[in-house]
Amino acid sequence: MAEEADGQDAGAADVSSAGVDPGGPSRTTAERGEPYGSVPGIEHSACHETSTPSDGFRPYAIALFIIVATVLGGLWLLLKSDAGSALMQALGKYISVGLRFSDHPFLDIQGPLLAAQCTRLGYDVLQNNPCYPLGLFNYSPLLLYVPLGPGETTAVGFTLDGMFVIAAVLVLRPRNRNELLYALACMFSLATLFAIERANIDVFIFVGIVVGIYIVTRTRHGRYLGYGCHILVAALKFYPVTLVGLLLREKPRARAICGSAWILAVVLFVVVFHTDLQKVLSFLPAIDISDQIGALILPLGAATLFGWNSAAVAACRWVLTAACITIAFFRWQPRVAASGRTRW
Repeated sequence: MAEEADGQDAGAADVSSAGVDPGGPSRTTAERGEPYGSVPGIEHSACHETSTPSDGFRPYAIALFIIVATVLGGLWLLLKSDAGSALMQALGKYISVGLRFSDHPFLDIQGPLLAAQCTRLGYDVLQNNPCYPLGLFNYSPLLLYVPLGPGETTAVGFTLDGMFVIAAVLVLRPRNRNELLYALACMFSLATLFAIERANIDVFIFVGIVVGIYIVTRTRHGRYLGYGCHILVAALKFYPVTLVGLLLREKPRARAICGSAWILAVVLFVVVFHTDLQKVLSFLPAIDISDQIGALILPLGAATLFGWNSAAVAACRWVLTAACITIAFFRWQPRVAASGRTRW
């Protein structure tokens, strides 16, 4: 009898280790408090817990949005006052390599809107003309067909900046006080404030990239719409064409369909706008650190401060690029969930 009892105990242990409740075979996984999709013998990994929004995400994200919106709203009201011009000059001199803040907000988006209006009036903004006094137009020719004008600068600027703040909050997703402080540091950096103050087209590019990635990664059949967002922003400013690399995560059929769409879009864009593209690319402006919001600020700023030569600037750029790629690879590499599905 003792040997039979020992055998029963051993059998119960084997059954329990296989994920079956020996005391109640009718109990479900949820009733036992275990996560759905758990695999017998495999401990529930931390990646499952982090793949869903944490309980702390919502309050800290709301706090981030309120703080950023309040500060930006206060700066807008201050800009409308007599002290606005002095404030912008002071911000521009905050560091020795100053950014050219303007006392006229949304200056960057005003240029394309004016160019679109001049195009509708019959002027060629790719040549010198009296309608467009800002020099030669050096944006994507697609912007010339936007049905808006400089009279909508303020409305367009507020819309772009509002969408940018919301998208940035969703990307940063602070879950505690420390992450909230890091997020605030990102939102109130000089480069970010400069882009918001100018309502630069890159603000819209950022929003389009975030929306496209969200659709691609969160929906099964809407990925084609997500890649459509990426194609659109690549047509507005050419560097987002690198987003085509996201196709590597797709299955062969979806990769072939979306890749064909990318190729077709690029070919059509070049065929339709090839003359304008040649003109635009021929007079791209020289890089001016006081008018930049991108990654070039760090190496060019260091060169200005420390007297680096061009070779040192190039080396700094390559090191930063390699560091970002390495961090991204090890931070967001594919993880295989217990269900066997690759998670990105």
